[in-house]
Amino acid sequence: MANIYFRNHHPWVGEYIGAIVKDLFPNPAVTVEGPANVDISLRKTADGKLSLHLLNRTNLPMPDLYEFTDFIPPIGPLET
Repeated sequence: MANIYFRNHHPWVGEYIGAIVKDLFPNPAVTVEGPANVDISLRKTADGKLSLHLLNRTNLPMPDLYEFTDFIPPIGPLET
C-alpha cells in the first residue's frame, strides 16, 4: 500500500492509509486541521523542545509516467 501511494499519491489511497493510521494511533501527540497535502512531523530540538515541521506536498514530483496533481488548495490557516 505504501508503495502504491509513493508511486502516485492518489487521494483515495491517502485517505485509506489515513484511516488505518487513525485506528493504530488513536491519541496522537498533535493533529493539524488543514488540507491533506500538508505533512507534519513532530521533532525535538537539540535542547529538548518540541518542534512541529510542516511540509507542503502540493505538486510533489512522482516517479510514475502518469503524474497528476490531485488538487492545489490554499494553505492555511492551520490550527493545532
